[in-house]
Amino acid sequence: MPRRRLLLHVALGCLATWLFVGVGMAAPSKIATAGIGDDYEERLKPGVCWCHKGQGTWAYLRSPLKPPKEPPRCGLLLHGGDCGKRPRPKGQRAMCWSGNKKSCFWKRHCISYDIQCSVCWTDEECEACDEAIGGPDKKKGDWLAKRLAREAEVLGKKNLVIVRSPHFYVITNLHRKVKLDTRKGGRRLMTAHEVAHLYAQRCEQAYNDFVHWFGGPIGFTKPTAVFVVDTEVEFRKVGERYFGRGGIHMNYAFGHHDRISDGVSGNGFVVAAQRENSDQNMHAYCRHQIGHILFSCWTLNNGFEDHCPRWAWCGAAHFLEKLIDPLHEGYATFCYGEASKGGTGPMAKWPKRVKKLAGRGPEPIETFFGRNSLSALRYEDHLRAWSFMDLGLREDRTRWLKMLKRLRNAQDEAIAFKEELGVTPEVFHQRWTERLLGERDTIGPEKKPDEDITDPLVRELMKVEESENADLLAGRIRGLDVIEDVRAARLLLRFMDHESDLVRETIHLVLTKTKNAEVLKYLSEEGLGDPRWVVRAGVTRALGQLKHEPARYTIETLLTDRSWLVRANAAYALQQIGNRISRRQLLRRLSEKDPKAWISACDAYAAFPGRSKDATLQIMPYVEHKLWQVRLTACRALRRVGTADCLDLLIKRFREETGRLRRELYAALVGVSGHDEGMNPVAWEKWWRDQQEKHGGLPPKPVKEP
Repeated sequence: MPRRRLLLHVALGCLATWLFVGVGMAAPSKIATAGIGDDYEERLKPGVCWCHKGQGTWAYLRSPLKPPKEPPRCGLLLHGGDCGKRPRPKGQRAMCWSGNKKSCFWKRHCISYDIQCSVCWTDEECEACDEAIGGPDKKKGDWLAKRLAREAEVLGKKNLVIVRSPHFYVITNLHRKVKLDTRKGGRRLMTAHEVAHLYAQRCEQAYNDFVHWFGGPIGFTKPTAVFVVDTEVEFRKVGERYFGRGGIHMNYAFGHHDRISDGVSGNGFVVAAQRENSDQNMHAYCRHQIGHILFSCWTLNNGFEDHCPRWAWCGAAHFLEKLIDPLHEGYATFCYGEASKGGTGPMAKWPKRVKKLAGRGPEPIETFFGRNSLSALRYEDHLRAWSFMDLGLREDRTRWLKMLKRLRNAQDEAIAFKEELGVTPEVFHQRWTERLLGERDTIGPEKKPDEDITDPLVRELMKVEESENADLLAGRIRGLDVIEDVRAARLLLRFMDHESDLVRETIHLVLTKTKNAEVLKYLSEEGLGDPRWVVRAGVTRALGQLKHEPARYTIETLLTDRSWLVRANAAYALQQIGNRISRRQLLRRLSEKDPKAWISACDAYAAFPGRSKDATLQIMPYVEHKLWQVRLTACRALRRVGTADCLDLLIKRFREETGRLRRELYAALVGVSGHDEGMNPVAWEKWWRDQQEKHGGLPPKPVKEP
């Protein structure tokens, strides 16, 4: 990821507050934050513009080009305002921000979407823009050049562009062959450079949509490869090179191999303009394939039919595809088999056709579930799969996700529906039919009178639920004392994203008292997989303080969560649980880009004993970080885990730092070297130079006399 020289609005002096309370305040405003998980719904509210936090609209980024037709992800622009008049992000140079050149706009786009682009990286037209995206950086430039050379072996050098975003690796040679529909009318041919940027943006937005509706975790760490090509011939070449044979268009489950782009990606797909005929159809196709890929890696990495029923797999893909309004006018993509092109159907007519299907009485749901292969699914099955997924997520989301998680763990539909939805598949199917025909208001259970009003716990929970004042709500939550019932835990998680710090902290204190196995299981399974980042962060922290070892594996997956607070709390929780196995996962997070999450990961890693050269080399760059809190953490970590590789850097910084950091550097020097030259940097330099001349490094440890 490019090294930015732009300023971050961070106040890391309050790190403890951010890690363990930090929900009531907004995350620090960074110029380049690709993920929008923390504010997905907030940024779409009327009048709200959070484009400065990342994934900004083309209007905000001062595009000289007309923006794409799809709705903007900005509440201000979406409801008639103009976020293009908003002030530039703090730290962004006015010279670059006000530039009307296309090259300047694409570099602003790189910053906002946190991407590296092979064209932007080599363009030197604007020095201010070059600094903003991290150039010149020889290592990053060499990597992009190497990837261009390797991908050119398949697609040729002409017009080839590569863009690397946080979750996707986009490769395209589609140059001036496809027209883009713009929001204010009109169409224009897109260059390969624009195609690469636009599809990286669209793919990241599809990723955010999926994680918002389904929650996490997503079981892969490498980016998904997206090949956007021109012709059918190139489509087959990509399939032959990366997906097994010509004609196969994707690998959906994550693979731990170097098959795709020399191991850059673990899964991916290819889309060809010649096959899809328009940019709108290509966009729909991409969202559909991303839905397939993410669902096959959701909660666990397994795409086989027993863990990934094909009706749900296709339903998730159709749901993600239909979330963008303009695509309702287009066509749905669905596959008949891995090697076939697949079929399409008019998406705008789907609601009417589903209703018509329900009215005439479709075949039994058991027959529908029994078609567990792509080749067996018919057009009507795709309609029903989409409708199930759409209504389930919109009207009974919590229970629907629990049911899907059971299916992902190879449980039969009959058991999963009964256990989580409280009805048999047949009864669910009847509800679905009644819902479509207007005979019931929701696909979920209808509200019933309070049958359990005599249950003391129910009475207490009702009091909690009816409390609107934050102080009163916190007091009633404290009154629950120890949570011994899943019903109480479920209610508390509902309030865990409350705007009041007092309410959230009270919930946390109450949860950390529980010893009940069922409650702990609920928190480990449902709490850690909640779609709301605030809940995932709070539950992770609580389970860490409870040292709940069974949740360790799931918490390790949250080290790559889209929210910095979840990642930070996951590292803290693993530190509290104290299983040395987690050290390997924490080592991978020492390349974390968010400074707050990095501090937590580094502290957690250093809590486990043992010196490590790999860790030392990853921590060393942070000794020179611009934020003193990061430098402080790096020094303290090297004191515990550092090897001789860091001594030159520590001595150099020891000569430059003052105050507390100087004392921490001194402690790190003593800890790593096992020697003490006091507070004199010159003495340390002379001692280390002598040791290198005599021993080639640190002197051998003296042999202890028996």
